[in-house]
Amino acid sequence: MRDGRARDGRKKDDPRARLLAEDDRIWLALADGSRRQMLDRLREGPRSTAQLCAEFPWLARTAVMKHLERLVEAGLVLVRREGRRRINVLHPVPLVEIVDRWVSPYAKDRVERFRRLAEHIESQRASATEDGAGEQREARQGEGVDA
Repeated sequence: MRDGRARDGRKKDDPRARLLAEDDRIWLALADGSRRQMLDRLREGPRSTAQLCAEFPWLARTAVMKHLERLVEAGLVLVRREGRRRINVLHPVPLVEIVDRWVSPYAKDRVERFRRLAEHIESQRASATEDGAGEQREARQGEGVDA
């Protein structure tokens, strides 16, 4: 890394390397169940650090603060001060960007596959219905009954 390159071999000032580093911070923040639970609580509304400590009694205060620090570093939580209190607020923009960049393209592909499958099934049904109607007409004509 002495030559100014990131772990993946890209130059550190490369915008793609910066974007990957930001993505990594978000994924790492989301990798921990306690942090995901904190995000769920913050989705309900802003919470002070003391409130979050009370809502996670199995975690030490220092652990809650460390988790919040990771969420802030990832850009998922914003902190505002009210006197001596720290108010933590969910910042969903990085999550939306992750979904747009990493999840949506795969979901769109899956939706397209289901659409094509549905069209195929429908064409098979239509063809089977037409075949069945043709066989019924032939049977009636063989019996001397006009359709």
